[in-house]
Amino acid sequence: MRLNLQKELDIKKWIESERAKRDLCSTYNYCSKCDKTKENPCAIAYTLYNKKEKPNVLSFQEKLDNAKDATKDKFKELCLEIKASGVKVRICKKNVTLRYNKQLIGLISLTRNSLKIHLAIDPQSHNEIPNIDYSSKKTYQQVPFTIKLTTKKLLKDACALVDEIIESE
Repeated sequence: MRLNLQKELDIKKWIESERAKRDLCSTYNYCSKCDKTKENPCAIAYTLYNKKEKPNVLSFQEKLDNAKDATKDKFKELCLEIKASGVKVRICKKNVTLRYNKQLIGLISLTRNSLKIHLAIDPQSHNEIPNIDYSSKKTYQQVPFTIKLTTKKLLKDACALVDEIIESE
């Protein structure tokens, strides 16, 4: 694979060097990654240059630290209300899990400045509260009822729904 790529790059550089009437080696963008001590240096440099870097995935705590103050306040208020109900709140890598009697009753997720709570309720049961059905997503199959917490009223509704889940168990 690399040998074929090396040959292609050598031919391409040779043809372009002939046209320019000078050596064009070390003038390409990928040449900055070239290591002449290795076998097939141009092929290695070309693949390294074109390799896409994976985006840095932030943990929930890092996202919360980077969030706006209003989002932080909403999260703190929500956690205090939920903890007062006897629910255990645990901050994990991707989200916050809410458990009552070792049963998962909800998740809190944060994307940029959007705070969402996912609850273990049927999405069709509470149509008076604006919600999103995430039952098709594998991560949220146990907790498909999703509320985007944008206002104080939705925050209170979410706390009331958590209390409702606790009473039903």
